[in-house]
Amino acid sequence: MSKTVSELERSGYVRKVPDVDDARARRLEITEHGNELVAATRRARTVVNREVARWLGTARSQRVDPAAARGRRALRGAASGDAATPAGA
Repeated sequence: MSKTVSELERSGYVRKVPDVDDARARRLEITEHGNELVAATRRARTVVNREVARWLGTARSQRVDPAAARGRRALRGAASGDAATPAGA
């Protein structure tokens, strides 16, 4: 996790700031550059979703979205080392 945070910080997407409640801790704040990336990613996802709906039709594409969400959750679980992530998660 710390390697990922360091990469995000070096790239200018986040910055570490002191925690006002705990002098030992640091918090992460998303930078303007990070917010721009999030916005660009959302725009790209919207374009992809429109294309999927165009290819599959609206009804079928709406059935794909929940399956994709389950896949994303499973990938997050695998990335975090959670081998117990259920297949239907």
